Amino acid sequence: NHKGVRDTIHRLLLLLFPATGSSLPTRALAAPPLLRPAPAAIRASASSAANGELISAHAAARMYRLLGGATSAAWVCCSVAALATYKPHRVLHNAIGVAQACTALPLVWTTTESLARTVADNGWEALGDAQPRSLNLGLAAASAWCAVTAAAAPAFTAAVVRTSDPVRYPMPLVVAACAVHAATALWSLLARRRPRPAPSHPNEPTAATRGEGLSLRLLALTFGGFSACAIFAPFPLATVPSLLGKRLARAFAAWLGLAAVSLHALSRAGVAGGGGSAGPLADGLALHAASHLAVAVARAALESPALYPAAMACRPAVAASLLAYALAWRASSRARAPCAPAAGGAIRSPPP
Repeated sequence: NHKGVRDTIHRLLLLLFPATGSSLPTRALAAPPLLRPAPAAIRASASSAANGELISAHAAARMYRLLGGATSAAWVCCSVAALATYKPHRVLHNAIGVAQACTALPLVWTTTESLARTVADNGWEALGDAQPRSLNLGLAAASAWCAVTAAAAPAFTAAVVRTSDPVRYPMPLVVAACAVHAATALWSLLARRRPRPAPSHPNEPTAATRGEGLSLRLLALTFGGFSACAIFAPFPLATVPSLLGKRLARAFAAWLGLAAVSLHALSRAGVAGGGGSAGPLADGLALHAASHLAVAVARAALESPALYPAAMACRPAVAASLLAYALAWRASSRARAPCAPAAGGAIRSPPP
Protein backbone atom coordinates (compact mmCIF):
# COMPACT_ATOMS: atom_id res chain seq x y z
CA ASN A 1 0.00 0.00 0.00
CA HIS A 2 1.90 3.02 -1.33
CA LYS A 3 -0.21 5.54 0.61
CA GLY A 4 0.37 3.87 3.98
CA VAL A 5 4.13 3.55 3.38
CA ARG A 6 4.32 7.20 2.28
CA ASP A 7 2.47 8.42 5.39
CA THR A 8 4.71 6.36 7.69
CA ILE A 9 7.87 7.74 6.08
CA HIS A 10 6.50 11.26 6.28
CA ARG A 11 5.78 10.93 10.04
CA LEU A 12 9.30 9.56 10.68
CA LEU A 13 10.85 12.48 8.82
CA LEU A 14 8.79 14.95 10.86
CA LEU A 15 10.06 13.35 14.09
CA LEU A 16 13.68 13.30 12.96
CA PHE A 17 13.78 16.62 11.11
CA PRO A 18 10.96 18.81 12.43
CA ALA A 19 12.38 21.90 10.80
CA THR A 20 12.55 20.49 7.31
CA GLY A 21 10.14 17.62 7.30
CA SER A 22 7.12 19.80 6.70
CA SER A 23 8.74 21.34 3.65
CA LEU A 24 9.57 18.05 1.97
CA PRO A 25 7.89 17.93 -1.40
CA THR A 26 5.11 15.40 -1.51
CA ARG A 27 6.10 14.50 -5.06
CA ALA A 28 9.42 13.08 -3.83
CA LEU A 29 7.62 10.62 -1.58
CA ALA A 30 5.36 9.30 -4.30
CA ALA A 31 5.85 5.86 -5.76
CA PRO A 32 8.41 5.78 -8.59
CA PRO A 33 6.70 5.96 -12.00
CA LEU A 34 8.30 2.69 -13.12
CA LEU A 35 6.56 0.83 -10.29
CA ARG A 36 3.09 2.01 -11.22
CA PRO A 37 1.07 -0.46 -13.30
CA ALA A 38 0.17 0.66 -16.83
CA PRO A 39 -3.41 1.94 -17.12
CA ALA A 40 -4.18 -0.62 -19.87
CA ALA A 41 -2.97 -3.44 -17.62
CA ILE A 42 -5.13 -2.17 -14.75
CA ARG A 43 -8.19 -2.01 -16.99
CA ALA A 44 -7.58 -5.47 -18.46
CA SER A 45 -7.05 -7.04 -15.02
CA ALA A 46 -10.09 -5.30 -13.56
CA SER A 47 -12.17 -6.44 -16.52
CA SER A 48 -11.09 -10.06 -16.05
CA ALA A 49 -11.85 -9.98 -12.34
CA ALA A 50 -15.22 -8.26 -12.78
CA ASN A 51 -16.36 -10.80 -15.38
CA GLY A 52 -15.21 -13.83 -13.42
CA GLU A 53 -12.79 -15.02 -16.13
CA LEU A 54 -10.73 -18.08 -15.28
CA ILE A 55 -7.50 -16.52 -16.56
CA SER A 56 -6.32 -12.95 -16.85
CA ALA A 57 -6.41 -10.96 -20.06
CA HIS A 58 -2.61 -11.02 -20.31
CA ALA A 59 -2.58 -14.80 -19.92
CA ALA A 60 -5.13 -14.97 -22.73
CA ALA A 61 -2.85 -12.82 -24.90
CA ARG A 62 0.05 -15.19 -24.23
CA MET A 63 -2.17 -18.13 -25.18
CA TYR A 64 -3.02 -16.52 -28.53
CA ARG A 65 0.67 -15.99 -29.28
CA LEU A 66 1.58 -19.52 -28.19
CA LEU A 67 -1.13 -21.07 -30.38
CA GLY A 68 -0.14 -18.83 -33.27
CA GLY A 69 3.43 -20.11 -33.10
CA ALA A 70 2.33 -23.72 -32.70
CA THR A 71 -0.09 -23.43 -35.63
CA SER A 72 2.67 -21.99 -37.81
CA ALA A 73 5.04 -24.80 -36.88
CA ALA A 74 2.40 -27.46 -37.57
CA TRP A 75 1.62 -25.96 -40.98
CA VAL A 76 5.28 -25.77 -41.97
CA CYS A 77 5.87 -29.39 -40.94
CA CYS A 78 2.86 -30.58 -42.92
CA SER A 79 3.96 -28.53 -45.93
CA VAL A 80 7.45 -30.02 -45.89
CA ALA A 81 6.07 -33.54 -45.45
CA ALA A 82 3.59 -33.11 -48.30
CA LEU A 83 5.73 -31.25 -50.82
CA ALA A 84 9.42 -31.86 -50.09
CA THR A 85 9.23 -35.65 -49.76
CA TYR A 86 7.53 -36.21 -53.14
CA LYS A 87 10.28 -36.83 -55.72
CA PRO A 88 12.96 -35.46 -53.37
CA HIS A 89 15.52 -35.18 -56.18
CA ARG A 90 13.61 -32.11 -57.48
CA VAL A 91 15.07 -29.84 -54.83
CA LEU A 92 14.27 -26.48 -56.44
CA HIS A 93 10.72 -27.47 -57.37
CA ASN A 94 9.99 -28.72 -53.87
CA ALA A 95 11.60 -25.69 -52.22
CA ILE A 96 9.42 -23.33 -54.28
CA GLY A 97 6.34 -25.33 -53.31
CA VAL A 98 7.17 -25.13 -49.61
CA ALA A 99 7.83 -21.39 -49.95
CA GLN A 100 4.44 -20.97 -51.60
CA ALA A 101 2.76 -22.82 -48.73
CA CYS A 102 4.56 -20.66 -46.17
CA THR A 103 2.99 -17.50 -47.60
CA ALA A 104 0.11 -18.29 -45.23
CA LEU A 105 2.24 -17.64 -42.14
CA PRO A 106 1.81 -13.83 -42.08
CA LEU A 107 -1.96 -14.35 -41.87
CA VAL A 108 -1.57 -16.65 -38.85
CA TRP A 109 0.86 -14.33 -37.09
CA THR A 110 -1.07 -11.10 -37.56
CA THR A 111 -4.46 -12.64 -36.74
CA THR A 112 -3.29 -14.12 -33.45
CA GLU A 113 -1.22 -11.02 -32.63
CA SER A 114 -4.18 -8.71 -33.28
CA LEU A 115 -6.40 -10.76 -31.02
CA ALA A 116 -3.66 -10.95 -28.37
CA ARG A 117 -3.21 -7.17 -28.34
CA THR A 118 -6.94 -6.60 -28.29
CA VAL A 119 -7.49 -8.68 -25.16
CA ALA A 120 -4.28 -7.48 -23.47
CA ASP A 121 -5.03 -3.79 -23.97
CA ASN A 122 -8.79 -3.73 -23.46
CA GLY A 123 -9.72 -6.87 -21.52
CA TRP A 124 -11.90 -9.84 -22.32
CA GLU A 125 -14.93 -7.68 -23.16
CA ALA A 126 -13.15 -6.28 -26.22
CA LEU A 127 -13.37 -9.72 -27.84
CA GLY A 128 -17.13 -9.10 -28.04
CA ASP A 129 -16.62 -6.40 -30.67
CA ALA A 130 -17.46 -7.27 -34.26
CA GLN A 131 -13.93 -7.53 -35.66
CA PRO A 132 -12.43 -9.75 -32.93
CA ARG A 133 -15.50 -11.99 -33.04
CA SER A 134 -15.15 -12.51 -36.78
CA LEU A 135 -11.39 -13.09 -36.50
CA ASN A 136 -11.88 -15.66 -33.74
CA LEU A 137 -14.46 -17.47 -35.85
CA GLY A 138 -12.24 -17.35 -38.94
CA LEU A 139 -9.25 -18.68 -37.01
CA ALA A 140 -11.36 -21.47 -35.53
CA ALA A 141 -12.69 -22.50 -38.95
CA ALA A 142 -9.21 -22.42 -40.53
CA SER A 143 -7.71 -24.49 -37.73
CA ALA A 144 -10.53 -27.02 -37.85
CA TRP A 145 -10.12 -27.45 -41.61
CA CYS A 146 -6.36 -27.92 -41.21
CA ALA A 147 -7.00 -30.65 -38.65
CA VAL A 148 -9.46 -32.41 -40.97
CA THR A 149 -7.15 -32.29 -44.00
CA ALA A 150 -4.21 -33.54 -41.94
CA ALA A 151 -6.17 -36.43 -40.47
CA ALA A 152 -7.73 -37.44 -43.81
CA ALA A 153 -4.92 -36.41 -46.14
CA PRO A 154 -5.19 -39.44 -48.47
CA ALA A 155 -8.88 -38.74 -49.10
CA PHE A 156 -8.19 -35.12 -50.06
CA THR A 157 -5.11 -35.77 -52.24
CA ALA A 158 -5.91 -39.00 -54.10
CA ALA A 159 -7.06 -37.35 -57.34
CA VAL A 160 -5.20 -38.24 -60.52
CA VAL A 161 -3.20 -35.32 -61.91
CA ARG A 162 -0.58 -37.11 -64.02
CA THR A 163 -0.22 -39.55 -61.10
CA SER A 164 -2.24 -40.33 -57.99
CA ASP A 165 0.32 -40.51 -55.14
CA PRO A 166 -1.86 -39.35 -52.22
CA VAL A 167 -0.21 -37.65 -49.25
CA ARG A 168 0.34 -39.89 -46.23
CA TYR A 169 1.74 -38.05 -43.24
CA PRO A 170 3.68 -39.96 -40.55
CA MET A 171 1.36 -40.80 -37.67
CA PRO A 172 3.28 -38.71 -35.07
CA LEU A 173 2.92 -35.68 -37.34
CA VAL A 174 -0.80 -36.35 -37.83
CA VAL A 175 -1.36 -36.58 -34.07
CA ALA A 176 0.69 -33.46 -33.30
CA ALA A 177 -0.81 -31.35 -36.10
CA CYS A 178 -4.37 -32.38 -35.27
CA ALA A 179 -3.81 -31.64 -31.58
CA VAL A 180 -2.40 -28.16 -32.31
CA HIS A 181 -5.11 -27.22 -34.80
CA ALA A 182 -7.88 -28.60 -32.61
CA ALA A 183 -6.55 -26.68 -29.60
CA THR A 184 -6.42 -23.45 -31.62
CA ALA A 185 -9.95 -23.96 -32.92
CA LEU A 186 -11.29 -24.75 -29.46
CA TRP A 187 -9.55 -21.77 -27.85
CA SER A 188 -10.81 -19.38 -30.54
CA LEU A 189 -14.39 -20.56 -30.04
CA LEU A 190 -14.18 -20.40 -26.25
CA ALA A 191 -12.57 -16.96 -26.34
CA ARG A 192 -15.40 -15.40 -28.32
CA ARG A 193 -17.46 -13.08 -26.14
CA ARG A 194 -21.08 -12.09 -26.41
CA PRO A 195 -21.56 -9.23 -28.88
CA ARG A 196 -21.19 -5.78 -27.41
CA PRO A 197 -23.67 -3.11 -28.53
CA ALA A 198 -22.37 -0.87 -31.28
CA PRO A 199 -21.77 2.80 -30.42
CA SER A 200 -24.85 4.95 -30.86
CA HIS A 201 -22.96 7.68 -32.72
CA PRO A 202 -20.22 6.13 -34.88
CA ASN A 203 -17.90 8.33 -36.91
CA GLU A 204 -19.29 9.19 -40.32
CA PRO A 205 -16.97 7.65 -42.94
CA THR A 206 -15.72 9.81 -45.80
CA ALA A 207 -16.38 8.98 -49.43
CA ALA A 208 -12.79 7.74 -49.84
CA THR A 209 -13.12 5.52 -46.79
CA ARG A 210 -16.40 4.11 -48.06
CA GLY A 211 -14.76 3.35 -51.40
CA GLU A 212 -11.84 1.54 -49.76
CA GLY A 213 -14.26 -0.40 -47.56
CA LEU A 214 -16.24 -1.51 -50.61
CA SER A 215 -13.11 -2.69 -52.44
CA LEU A 216 -11.99 -4.63 -49.36
CA ARG A 217 -15.39 -6.28 -49.04
CA LEU A 218 -15.33 -7.28 -52.71
CA LEU A 219 -11.87 -8.76 -52.20
CA ALA A 220 -13.14 -10.60 -49.12
CA LEU A 221 -15.88 -12.10 -51.27
CA THR A 222 -13.29 -13.04 -53.90
CA PHE A 223 -11.03 -14.82 -51.42
CA GLY A 224 -14.05 -16.56 -49.92
CA GLY A 225 -14.74 -17.84 -53.43
CA PHE A 226 -11.11 -18.97 -53.70
CA SER A 227 -11.51 -20.94 -50.48
CA ALA A 228 -14.69 -22.61 -51.74
CA CYS A 229 -12.97 -23.37 -55.06
CA ALA A 230 -10.04 -25.04 -53.28
CA ILE A 231 -12.44 -27.22 -51.28
CA PHE A 232 -15.16 -28.12 -53.77
CA ALA A 233 -13.82 -27.63 -57.30
CA PRO A 234 -12.36 -30.60 -59.16
CA PHE A 235 -8.69 -30.81 -59.91
CA PRO A 236 -6.88 -29.09 -61.57
CA LEU A 237 -9.12 -26.03 -60.98
CA ALA A 238 -8.85 -26.49 -57.20
CA THR A 239 -5.09 -25.83 -57.38
CA VAL A 240 -5.46 -22.38 -58.94
CA PRO A 241 -5.94 -20.12 -55.86
CA SER A 242 -2.91 -21.50 -54.00
CA LEU A 243 -0.69 -22.68 -56.91
CA LEU A 244 0.28 -25.61 -54.70
CA GLY A 245 -0.82 -28.63 -56.68
CA LYS A 246 -3.15 -31.31 -55.44
CA ARG A 247 -0.93 -32.37 -52.54
CA LEU A 248 -1.76 -29.28 -50.48
CA ALA A 249 -4.34 -27.27 -52.43
CA ARG A 250 -7.35 -28.48 -50.43
CA ALA A 251 -5.65 -27.78 -47.10
CA PHE A 252 -4.65 -24.25 -48.18
CA ALA A 253 -8.36 -23.40 -48.38
CA ALA A 254 -8.13 -22.75 -44.63
CA TRP A 255 -5.86 -19.75 -45.11
CA LEU A 256 -7.78 -18.43 -48.11
CA GLY A 257 -10.82 -18.36 -45.85
CA LEU A 258 -8.88 -16.62 -43.09
CA ALA A 259 -7.69 -14.04 -45.65
CA ALA A 260 -11.33 -13.40 -46.60
CA VAL A 261 -12.28 -12.90 -42.94
CA SER A 262 -9.30 -10.59 -42.39
CA LEU A 263 -10.20 -8.49 -45.44
CA HIS A 264 -13.76 -8.13 -44.19
CA ALA A 265 -12.57 -7.21 -40.69
CA LEU A 266 -10.16 -4.67 -42.19
CA SER A 267 -12.98 -3.12 -44.22
CA ARG A 268 -15.11 -2.73 -41.09
CA ALA A 269 -12.23 -1.26 -39.10
CA GLY A 270 -11.48 1.29 -41.83
CA VAL A 271 -15.06 2.34 -42.51
CA ALA A 272 -15.87 2.57 -38.81
CA GLY A 273 -12.89 4.79 -38.18
CA GLY A 274 -10.66 2.18 -36.61
CA GLY A 275 -7.59 4.12 -37.69
CA GLY A 276 -4.26 2.63 -36.72
CA SER A 277 -5.96 -0.31 -35.04
CA ALA A 278 -6.25 -1.90 -38.49
CA GLY A 279 -2.46 -1.87 -38.91
CA PRO A 280 -1.56 -5.46 -37.96
CA LEU A 281 -4.26 -6.98 -40.18
CA ALA A 282 -3.27 -4.78 -43.11
CA ASP A 283 0.40 -5.71 -42.64
CA GLY A 284 -0.39 -9.43 -42.60
CA LEU A 285 -2.59 -9.27 -45.69
CA ALA A 286 -0.07 -7.17 -47.60
CA LEU A 287 2.79 -9.51 -46.71
CA HIS A 288 0.72 -12.59 -47.61
CA ALA A 289 -0.26 -11.18 -51.01
CA ALA A 290 3.22 -9.85 -51.79
CA SER A 291 4.96 -13.11 -50.88
CA HIS A 292 2.43 -15.13 -52.92
CA LEU A 293 3.11 -12.97 -55.97
CA ALA A 294 6.88 -13.07 -55.42
CA VAL A 295 6.96 -16.87 -55.25
CA ALA A 296 4.74 -17.10 -58.33
CA VAL A 297 7.16 -14.88 -60.26
CA ALA A 298 10.14 -16.91 -59.04
CA ARG A 299 8.37 -20.11 -60.07
CA ALA A 300 7.83 -18.80 -63.61
CA ALA A 301 11.41 -17.54 -63.87
CA LEU A 302 13.22 -20.57 -62.46
CA GLU A 303 11.20 -23.54 -63.69
CA SER A 304 9.74 -24.89 -66.90
CA PRO A 305 5.97 -24.57 -67.44
CA ALA A 306 5.96 -28.30 -68.24
CA LEU A 307 6.29 -28.99 -64.53
CA TYR A 308 2.88 -27.37 -63.92
CA PRO A 309 0.30 -29.08 -66.13
CA ALA A 310 -2.53 -28.10 -63.76
CA ALA A 311 -1.71 -24.39 -64.01
CA MET A 312 -1.21 -24.61 -67.79
CA ALA A 313 -4.65 -26.17 -68.12
CA CYS A 314 -6.25 -23.23 -66.26
CA ARG A 315 -4.21 -20.25 -67.44
CA PRO A 316 -7.07 -17.70 -67.49
CA ALA A 317 -8.07 -18.69 -63.95
CA VAL A 318 -4.44 -18.45 -62.78
CA ALA A 319 -4.13 -14.96 -64.28
CA ALA A 320 -7.37 -13.90 -62.58
CA SER A 321 -6.18 -15.23 -59.21
CA LEU A 322 -2.87 -13.38 -59.50
CA LEU A 323 -4.76 -10.18 -60.35
CA ALA A 324 -6.88 -10.65 -57.23
CA TYR A 325 -3.73 -11.05 -55.12
CA ALA A 326 -2.25 -7.89 -56.64
CA LEU A 327 -5.43 -5.97 -55.82
CA ALA A 328 -5.41 -7.38 -52.29
CA TRP A 329 -1.81 -6.23 -51.81
CA ARG A 330 -2.66 -2.74 -53.07
CA ALA A 331 -5.83 -2.42 -50.99
CA SER A 332 -4.21 -3.65 -47.77
CA SER A 333 -1.17 -1.43 -48.32
CA ARG A 334 -3.43 1.59 -48.83
CA ALA A 335 -5.40 0.69 -45.72
CA ARG A 336 -2.19 0.66 -43.69
CA ALA A 337 -0.35 3.62 -45.19
CA PRO A 338 -2.52 6.55 -44.01
CA CYS A 339 -2.79 5.28 -40.46
CA ALA A 340 -0.49 6.12 -37.61
CA PRO A 341 0.17 3.05 -35.47
CA ALA A 342 -2.20 2.79 -32.55
CA ALA A 343 -1.00 1.89 -29.07
CA GLY A 344 -0.71 -1.88 -29.09
CA GLY A 345 -2.20 -2.21 -32.58
CA ALA A 346 -5.33 -3.85 -31.19
CA ILE A 347 -8.61 -4.03 -33.01
CA ARG A 348 -11.15 -1.85 -31.34
CA SER A 349 -14.66 -0.71 -31.98
CA PRO A 350 -15.11 2.80 -33.38
CA PRO A 351 -15.16 5.49 -30.72
CA PRO A 352 -18.59 6.82 -29.74
